[in-house]
Amino acid sequence: MIQAMKFFARKGMPEIVLQPAITIFYDFTNGDGYYVLLETGYSFKPLKFLETAFSASLGYNGGQWLAEGSDRGFSDFNIGISLAYAWNELRIIPFANYTFVLLDASGKKTISGLESL
Repeated sequence: MIQAMKFFARKGMPEIVLQPAITIFYDFTNGDGYYVLLETGYSFKPLKFLETAFSASLGYNGGQWLAEGSDRGFSDFNIGISLAYAWNELRIIPFANYTFVLLDASGKKTISGLESL
């Protein structure tokens, strides 16, 4: 049986306009370091039944699941948008997210964002 001991803590301030938050992840058994995620977001309701939300986050990888000898640093930048449609008790939430990889976490060489085989 595989056991894993992890630590995860999050602090957010949803009452502030850009809803800043920080999340810290640490794996004591399988990983070798930590990961910190700085987040922000903004949402508004253009219509009574529709909520639009924008989000962005920046991840810092302090060695969590990186290849041996890889540098630690800012690993990813993420942007997203969602449109939540509410009808009675039903909510439909289509969303799109895009991730910019900032560190060579895969261990493969990259040229202008394209992986070389």
